[in-house]
Amino acid sequence: MNQIGYRYKNNHDGMNQSNFISQKTYMKPSHPVPTVSIVTPTKNRLRLLTEAMDSVAAQTCGNWEHLIVDDGSDDGTEPFVKTRAASDSRVRFIKREGTKSGANVCRNIGIRASRGAFVVFLDSDDLLSPDCLSDRVNIMQRNQDLHFCIFRAGIFRIEPNDTTILWHTQSPGSDLDRFLQHECVWDVTGPIWRRDVFDQFGFLDDSLLSMQDFEFHVRVLAKNASYIKQTKVDHYIRRAGREAFPMTSQRRVSDPTFLRAREAFPSYLLKLLEEGNLVTRSRRDLLAGRGFTTAQCWARIGSLYNAYRCWRIQRRAGLPTLGVYLCGCLCLCLTRFEKSERGILFRLVNKWMGWVRFRLESKLDQNPDEKSTCEANNIKCNGTGRSFPPISSGTSTLEPTMAAPEGSKG
Repeated sequence: MNQIGYRYKNNHDGMNQSNFISQKTYMKPSHPVPTVSIVTPTKNRLRLLTEAMDSVAAQTCGNWEHLIVDDGSDDGTEPFVKTRAASDSRVRFIKREGTKSGANVCRNIGIRASRGAFVVFLDSDDLLSPDCLSDRVNIMQRNQDLHFCIFRAGIFRIEPNDTTILWHTQSPGSDLDRFLQHECVWDVTGPIWRRDVFDQFGFLDDSLLSMQDFEFHVRVLAKNASYIKQTKVDHYIRRAGREAFPMTSQRRVSDPTFLRAREAFPSYLLKLLEEGNLVTRSRRDLLAGRGFTTAQCWARIGSLYNAYRCWRIQRRAGLPTLGVYLCGCLCLCLTRFEKSERGILFRLVNKWMGWVRFRLESKLDQNPDEKSTCEANNIKCNGTGRSFPPISSGTSTLEPTMAAPEGSKG
């Protein structure tokens, strides 16, 4: 199977309950209630969508439904999917209607239309391994206390396993802290969710211009959701060429509209932490780092005024201390006049970000021979970073052993 293509990335917005009523769903009638629902948003990706649908159809677990939510395609996606749905009752076509568009709008539509006990997101250019759904459902059914479970992703360019690169590391630290320092700890297809998680914690936030999936992951972790991280690679993310693996939302570093939307995001996350009584000085530093990076983006596109304004927003939110704020103003000035990322001024600012503990460095790709402590066992966690015993095949639920939260200075 030829599998060459590029990832579709767009502006993502969510959707409210009232909008869902207007969606048109096409499916063959009289099919049984599925165990797991796969939700795939798509727009003009017919050739790649075909490959994604084929990977679902090849699952060893047959009790699934695949919801294809079309975001306004004009490449023949609708008749093609309807033809598939006519021959396989597990396939459902939903046409997004209304003014809001984007992948996460479509994901919210798919969640609300889903009938399975579990939900998995699959982008239209990515693939599932044949045992993906079987393994995921098995773990969730044996561990009724879990809200979700994380599996690892492999990177491919032409076909699965044509690289040895994994999407992210699995370190024994706090996943919440890693998200706060702008790491994409897991990809959108990584988790299998219980369907009622979305009723309990809410859907993807449709008030955000971008990073809705990122915000949702932080939200469930801040609300102490219980989950397991597995080391098995069971899905594949398509990457063309040899480009680096960017951190979340770095594709918008020069777009003023998205920069303005990002300015208030650290204080938004701070409120989530405050609701869960999870605020520490180190987490304030991480959030201050997010705000400073946005200010740096303003400085790099030549707008020192907006850089200072953005940095003042972070200070007013109580994130950087006064000393860090003043030093940050100087560093933004240095950033404005440094032309090269290899220049001495850039390196000095980068060092300073490490000294004040909000340097935004992450390693999202890892080779299989780079084993960490948590990779020796499957780790059960909750949002505060507590660790639990690994899954064993003979147990249905796991009893937690309490440990001190990670990432706190005290």
